[in-house]
Amino acid sequence: MYFIKIPESEILFRLYETASGIQSVTPLLVLLEHLSRNTEQAQSFIIEEPELNLYPTAQQGLLNWLVEKCTKGENDLT
Repeated sequence: MYFIKIPESEILFRLYETASGIQSVTPLLVLLEHLSRNTEQAQSFIIEEPELNLYPTAQQGLLNWLVEKCTKGENDLT
């Protein structure tokens, strides 16, 4: 069973109980986090509509996170 933890709290949510936007963007976040931590060479990421089904505040948070992860090293984000 997979859980999502909200950074500002200690509450765990089952992934299947979260909103569809969170469910759809979670695999992307896990993959990019893994690659940013475990790859020394530059990466290129092409992501089509990652914000689909997210609330505006979640869209902004996702954008900030993507920029932060992709500006480390020589990564490209499209």
